[in-house]
Amino acid sequence: GELQTQKDYIVSNEFNQIHAEKVELEQKIQDEEKKIEPYNAERADEGNKLVILIGNTGHGKSSFGNRLMGDLSIFANKGPYTTSYDNGSCTKSLQKSLKNNLSIIDCPGWNDSDGDDRGHTNNLCEFLRGCGGINAVVLVIKVGKFDSNFKDKLKYIEYVFDTGFWEHLIIVLTHIDKGM
Repeated sequence: GELQTQKDYIVSNEFNQIHAEKVELEQKIQDEEKKIEPYNAERADEGNKLVILIGNTGHGKSSFGNRLMGDLSIFANKGPYTTSYDNGSCTKSLQKSLKNNLSIIDCPGWNDSDGDDRGHTNNLCEFLRGCGGINAVVLVIKVGKFDSNFKDKLKYIEYVFDTGFWEHLIIVLTHIDKGM
């Protein structure tokens, strides 16, 4: 009688707690799946190579991205990415272009006038989580601009993406024609 009632009560409570944890976990899974839904195309094509362009504002990320996309114009300003002539920031959010099996992501520059480096990095993290990873990180550096602030950004990127970041890093020097 009473012992069976206590057992039933305990089992019922344990079941309810397990059920509540299951429901909570299912909700988290649904939330994560919703977050990565916009990146289904990147995840679906295993042959697609994903390249991320990072670096300071005005160092030539967008121009380099335009070159990768086939822009042969003199100033590399006829491709899919908007470029500036005054080192101003044109890229306010992640910009994606696809050519053959190459997806190029032009990221907002570091140290831009908007001052939202952390927000841009968080958006990049969300994108990378959604698409399942990258094949290369291209760090675009204007010759002579490798200062302590830039080094701090690299340390932060390493912190965010872990030390595996270095295994996928390609460094591109720009404005080399203007002298070192």
